[in-house]
Amino acid sequence: MSELEPRLRALFAATQLESDALEYTLVKLPLSKRGTVLAALAEYGGDEYSGEPLAIMVEPQEVSVLLASAMWRRLAASYEFEQQGQEEGWRRLTLRVTVPLDVFGYLAPLASLLAAAGVPLYVVSAYSTDHIFVQQAHYETASRVLRDFFAACAR
Repeated sequence: MSELEPRLRALFAATQLESDALEYTLVKLPLSKRGTVLAALAEYGGDEYSGEPLAIMVEPQEVSVLLASAMWRRLAASYEFEQQGQEEGWRRLTLRVTVPLDVFGYLAPLASLLAAAGVPLYVVSAYSTDHIFVQQAHYETASRVLRDFFAACAR
């Protein structure tokens, strides 16, 4: 492990890796469906929503949604979505630590470690939490690489 800035090393040492047994789906929809997507997601909730991470990105050309696969199947069965792309089989690795917003370089070493292990990733960041999504086939490797790195930073 190359020399890390002390502040980054402390953050990595404090990072708890969390996951769940859920499969996630990344869906690409036409921009014209953004209102339908937002309305559908607003309707889905209440007692059925268990709080799994959900990401919506509205771009000038498309709407991307990342959500639990079971939730997507229910939404897709209830609404007529014109999908432009769909990738299933993602697993979530949550980096449970609050990274101050003035910190730079937190995700770069993690992406480099995973790249060196041959693991493609999809990152979703919230205000206080980062999630790394990897395909199921790479989940065990990604989990091991990250846990080993965090443990090494704690020594």
